[in-house]
Amino acid sequence: MPSHLIFEKAEKLFTGILFKETKKYPTFTYYTSYFKEPWWNWIVPNCSPENLDEYSLNKLLKTEKMLNRQNCFYINQSQQTEYQSYLHSKGYTESDSDFYLGLKLTKKFIVPDAEIQELNDSNIKDQILLADGVFGDDFDSKGYTELFEYNHKKNITDKHFHNLLLYKNGLPVAFGFLIVDKKDNIAYLHNAATHPAHRRKGYFDTLVKYRCNLAFDHGVKNVFAIVQKEGASYNNYLKLGFKEKDTFFTYTKK
Repeated sequence: MPSHLIFEKAEKLFTGILFKETKKYPTFTYYTSYFKEPWWNWIVPNCSPENLDEYSLNKLLKTEKMLNRQNCFYINQSQQTEYQSYLHSKGYTESDSDFYLGLKLTKKFIVPDAEIQELNDSNIKDQILLADGVFGDDFDSKGYTELFEYNHKKNITDKHFHNLLLYKNGLPVAFGFLIVDKKDNIAYLHNAATHPAHRRKGYFDTLVKYRCNLAFDHGVKNVFAIVQKEGASYNNYLKLGFKEKDTFFTYTKK
């Protein structure tokens, strides 16, 4: 998949699922999430800083502050150099980076035997407790899990949700979610991790392969994930054939 298309595809896939609302302004787009933390609500410029519509931006930021919703600037790597000094002058600092990794499937993976369950009412607490243990208090594991289970049950046309738990000896040890968009021929692998006590045993790779195969079974060949480069998952994806397609940098206020 050409790199310039992956964010456009991701944007369309997230709309109505992760993004509650999208507001397009002449010089930027604002993506409003169901969550109020800054890294979920993106201001994405489409021009240089000197051409940014400061009036509309300041009006938006004032409204969002009244709603107690935080936000971030989500800057493409092609704009990072020119936006660094501008954002620093506004009190924003780089807090994270998102690497978009993509893979074009040509066949299914061979998946090791594993007990993998779809989330349901009987095991969703296992998922939330496991995610809490992995991500800690900085991530709303309960809210995120419940949002995607809601979307799963909602049965959105052309989109399929697979929220998965991997068990070992009756204990949940890893998880991974998948959104398949058949209309746009793309699938998103997300919300994946292994409990620290069970890492380096291949569970993460198993869930990546399993989810890719699910996408393939839906007739979707383009899959992508968003990861941090310093995380272990980055190298795991590369070993499975994923390639860097694009990078965005998150700038937030303290």
